[in-house]
Order: sequence, then structure tokens, then C-alpha cells
Amino acid sequence: MSAVTKRSGSYGRTLGVGAVLVLVLATLAVVNVYTNLAPEMSGSQQSMLLSGLVSILLIVAVALLFVATIIGRERTAAVETLAAQARQIEQGELDVDLATNRTDDVGDIYRALAVLRDSEQLDRQHGVSAEVVAQYCETAVEISNGNDDSRLEENVDDPQLAELAMRFNEILDQRKRDAEIDSR
Repeated sequence: MSAVTKRSGSYGRTLGVGAVLVLVLATLAVVNVYTNLAPEMSGSQQSMLLSGLVSILLIVAVALLFVATIIGRERTAAVETLAAQARQIEQGELDVDLATNRTDDVGDIYRALAVLRDSEQLDRQHGVSAEVVAQYCETAVEISNGNDDSRLEENVDDPQLAELAMRFNEILDQRKRDAEIDSR
């Protein structure tokens, strides 16, 4: 099982289990304090002790709720940002910055989306290269049919194809110069 799968849903589960565990421990501590101290106190003191302990328990519960809200908002904001970036990529904007330092499942999604984006960029680049290669093939056919003035397009995005075109055109130019010298 991959790390991504193992972490799936980890925030909610971990936060929920952690909150329940803290509340259970706090409740046990309150019960322990009350049962140990209450027998030695008068009725009004017991009432005050119980009131104070319940207040502490409520403060712990509110603090846990506050922490859960902050974590939830942060996670929601991260997912909303990620969704917006995914929509940009879907619309063809491939220059979206997907760099992240996150090591959680949201970070995994960022990295996966970056791989998809990069794959799309490569597909587009290869699509352009395929068009250029097709054009080069047509030019080669023209040259083989005797059109010595045909040249390969050197101004292309793919540097390797541009280099190929430049060298090929140099060969054709040299061949043309040699033919002119031979014809004199």
C-alpha cells in the first residue's frame, strides 16, 4: 500500500481520534481529582471543586474545537487553492506554479498535479515537434524531387530540430555552391 493511500483521510481521522482521546483523558483527570479531593471537603467546597473542574473540562473542549477549526480552515484553503490551480491547468494554462513543501496528502495531490501538468506540456511540445517533423519530411521530398531552393525551417521551438534544420540547410547550401562551381 502506498504512502498516499495510507494517509488518505488522515486529517479528519487523526484530529477526531486525538480530540476524543484528549477529552477522555481530561474527563478521567477531572473524575480522579474530584474523587480524591471531594471526600475531605464540605458540601459547598465540593460544589465549587466540581464547578471548577467542569469549567476546565469545557475550556479543554472549546480549545479542541478551536484547534480543529483552524486546522480545517487551513486544509480547506489549501484544497481550494489546489482546485483553482487544477482549473487553470484544465483551461490550458500550464504555467501554474505547483511547488509545495507540504508532506501530507494535499502535498501528494500537488505533486501529482504537477506531473500531469508537465506531461501535458511534453505532449504539447511533442505535438509541435511532430508538426515540424512532418514539415521537414515534406521539404525533404521537395528537395529529392529537384527543388534545390527548399529549406528546412530553422526557427522552431524544439532546439534539437532547429539544430538539425540549420545543419541540413548548410549541407544544401554547400551542395548548391558546389554545383555552381562544377557548372562553370
